[in-house]
Amino acid sequence: RRGGLVLLFRHDRTEPTGLWDYEPLEVGRCEQQRRLSQAGEASARAIGQAIRQLGIPITRVIASTYCRAQESAAFMFAGVHR
Repeated sequence: RRGGLVLLFRHDRTEPTGLWDYEPLEVGRCEQQRRLSQAGEASARAIGQAIRQLGIPITRVIASTYCRAQESAAFMFAGVHR
């Protein structure tokens, strides 16, 4: 709770589309990428809520450019730092 640590998360479950991301990846084209499933969104929200309840200070959030990573950051921590 004093801070000074790094927390690392991987995105949770994605939609079972049967497809991988398009190649080459076009950043920002979320329709070409696997997105978080409803279960993945719920898990990210629960993680964020638990971190807030524990009083763990979050001062900076960095996420991959993949849409599912950006979504995860938004559900857990209300977004990322640019």
